Amino acid sequence: MLGNTSQNHPDFGVLVIVGGGRDADENDKKVAEFGRVAVADNQNTYGEALRIRKYPSFMIVSTARKIVHEDQAAIKWMDESFGFSL
Repeated sequence: MLGNTSQNHPDFGVLVIVGGGRDADENDKKVAEFGRVAVADNQNTYGEALRIRKYPSFMIVSTARKIVHEDQAAIKWMDESFGFSL
């Protein structure tokens, strides 16, 4: 739902990173479920760059590529901004 909301939004986008040491085939299946808002991180490239320590992790990243909110704060931001809650 959040991915659909973000598709044409001028200020933000959504990227679901699927990885965390899973089997590549399992990652690809999960990416297919999410559609074009997801990528498979089979080599843990995103995970290492973002210093992700646990899955799932939620992050709001600015256009300047700075992490603005993480985990519970990111979920709260999504709920307050878009009425999206998990």
